Amino acid sequence: MSKITRAVDSVLSGCTDLAEKILKKIFKEKMPGALDSREKIAEIVNYLIFGVLTTLVSLVTYFIAASVLGVRKAETPEGDFTLWQRLAGVLFGVWITPDSVLHGSTRMIVLGLVCQLISWICAVLFAFVTNKVFVFRSTEKGGRALRELGRFALARVVSFILIELIVYALLFVITGPAAAKIISTVLVVIFNYFASKLAVFRKRAAADTDTRGENRID
Repeated sequence: MSKITRAVDSVLSGCTDLAEKILKKIFKEKMPGALDSREKIAEIVNYLIFGVLTTLVSLVTYFIAASVLGVRKAETPEGDFTLWQRLAGVLFGVWITPDSVLHGSTRMIVLGLVCQLISWICAVLFAFVTNKVFVFRSTEKGGRALRELGRFALARVVSFILIELIVYALLFVITGPAAAKIISTVLVVIFNYFASKLAVFRKRAAADTDTRGENRID
């Protein structure tokens, strides 16, 4: 495992070197505060790299599951549905026609959501491990590690509910499974980046700063 870690670190270091050179050319050696050190650049570069890889994991597992389960575009049934009936049909796969018969296309929506769940679990597990080991280099244990995991998981759960279930289901009916997955994935990447940067990462940085301050006073 250590050999694999060193090999990955070597690749990441090379990517950071390249990004640093490009940024210095862009900003003419006057780097903004968010990029004024190699450590900050490395963190952002590593996060983006593993963000792309996490997206690939999500897409690959989704389309494999969709292929196995035979998911295809579901058609909205004909009928005079109220707003709440349509929401129930899109979100929960329960299309109740005026004569109270469940529509056959609901099965495709349910299977699509199952594929979403499978791809989400695989992506979150991959993202947590890679972010912990290669992005933030976290070695925390005990309560701090649990809080770290809790913040990480909470952000993903929120994005899963808001985007990969609700938004995805709405897009599924309109565009079909492939486009719905791609659009929802892009939205998830954006949401998770800002959630991690503004909530998880900033809190961690603030805690580290407080700890260093206490050590200096002592």
